[in-house]
Amino acid sequence: MESQGWHCDHVNLNRLSLFTGLHCASIFGIVEIVTALAEVGGCDINQTDCMGNGPLLWAALNGREEVAKILLDRDEINPGRPGIYY
Repeated sequence: MESQGWHCDHVNLNRLSLFTGLHCASIFGIVEIVTALAEVGGCDINQTDCMGNGPLLWAALNGREEVAKILLDRDEINPGRPGIYY
């Protein structure tokens, strides 16, 4: 029987650890966590994950408007950073 494991041609599994809690909270629209993580010193809100996508792009792709607004209100956000879906 063939394995039914997860596969995506765009994912560099060596960079999988770049997917952060901020990415996850942005995907699911967890406003409280996004707010807290965005304010933590040393949290890079422009950090790209294994596919080259940042938290802002994930929020936008998943219709998380409130999260996108929180991230866009941050001075350090770079909304022009491309990702795989850009």
